[in-house]
Amino acid sequence: MAKEMIKAVLLHLGPNGMAGDSYLDEGWRERNPKVRHWVASKEMKFDKKVWDDAVKLMKEGDLNTIVINMRDGMVFPSHPELAIKGSWTPDEMRAELKRLRGMGFDVIPKLNFSTTHSAWMKQYRRVVSSPEYYKVCAELIHDVCEIFGKPSHFHIGMDEEWPDAQRDEPFVVCRRGDLWLHDARFLVDEVEKHGVRCMMWSDIFREEPEKFKKWIPKSVLVQNWYYSEMVDENDFPKPINFNPIGYYTYGTLEKAGYDQLPTASNWCGPKNMGRTIIHCRKTIAPERLKGFMTAPWHSTTPESRERIMTCIAGFIGSLEGAGLRNTRKWGSRR
Repeated sequence: MAKEMIKAVLLHLGPNGMAGDSYLDEGWRERNPKVRHWVASKEMKFDKKVWDDAVKLMKEGDLNTIVINMRDGMVFPSHPELAIKGSWTPDEMRAELKRLRGMGFDVIPKLNFSTTHSAWMKQYRRVVSSPEYYKVCAELIHDVCEIFGKPSHFHIGMDEEWPDAQRDEPFVVCRRGDLWLHDARFLVDEVEKHGVRCMMWSDIFREEPEKFKKWIPKSVLVQNWYYSEMVDENDFPKPINFNPIGYYTYGTLEKAGYDQLPTASNWCGPKNMGRTIIHCRKTIAPERLKGFMTAPWHSTTPESRERIMTCIAGFIGSLEGAGLRNTRKWGSRR
């Protein structure tokens, strides 16, 4: 039986992910000029017109799914202390969900619980893996599932949780080994309690593939990401910034039997999106290849508008080049 094809774009709502602790002021950045991360914002950095323009282009390009990187962009009923100035109210979120779904989009929430991307969690980032932390995570997942009205999927993030990714942070915290996997499984179970399919990044699989298979059920939709210019294996090691682990993970996840939603981007170059589609259609069985997503990785602001729109347009063009733009069903493998 043919499968519905996900054609998704990740858009950012809240501003705080990979950033310094929320208590820091701008003076800290001035005193630490070499840091590559910014101080967590105390107000929204979001432009509705850029958001609407991106959604309009997605609709025109026959894309069908929006993954919202929530962060602190909405007031959580159970934890309003996480909100910043301008965070959407639950009613504002419900109204936008109604509008987007009326346009034909499936809308998926994303709360990234990776400690590298959890500036939005404020003080709770400092009590990771404690009873208090698990309680807060469960309550936040409940809030989002209720407001989104039982979404089709819920993305828990869990990428780039390693010390080097936080080397410029004033407070570094990383889970490793079984604790990392235990917490990921806790989050998966909390999502599935609501009858929602869980999504997560592939980083844990890259680190501990055998343990991942023991801890993480096949019900999870796994997203591998690889943003360098995709090349044929015979061309190695020519590409700059080539990451062999990221490249080969599509194949190792396939051998492990996980459903996948590969993620491409224009982060390193425009050719990544089209080449990701070609590579993954050769590597992943049609019944486990659920579609594709692109991620501009820029805040929804006027300054980033061109980058976002170029990424979406490139993704649409890549799907069209693969014969997938105007179809909702998978065709033959290429």
